Amino acid sequence: MRLTGKIFPEDAKLTFDSNSREVVWDLGDLEAGKGVFGSAPSVAFQVVFAPTSSQEGKTSELIGRAGITGEDQFTELIIKGEGQAVNTALQ
Repeated sequence: MRLTGKIFPEDAKLTFDSNSREVVWDLGDLEAGKGVFGSAPSVAFQVVFAPTSSQEGKTSELIGRAGITGEDQFTELIIKGEGQAVNTALQ
């Protein structure tokens, strides 16, 4: 699997570390109530996956569990969350 370079929104600060194989999105500061009182920020990126012969016909993981970490500047707490992995199974 590899990234195609297509990102939405195009100005998103998205980087890929080829050593750790991590995609990192630097969202910057998030206003209080964002995602509750208005639309939540989001990012999307495109990947290309060419299965090997041993992967054909099987479900393959494309992206592992997504993690998010941020600091609440009012409470000074570190907040973490985690999302599900993405695989080749169609929903």
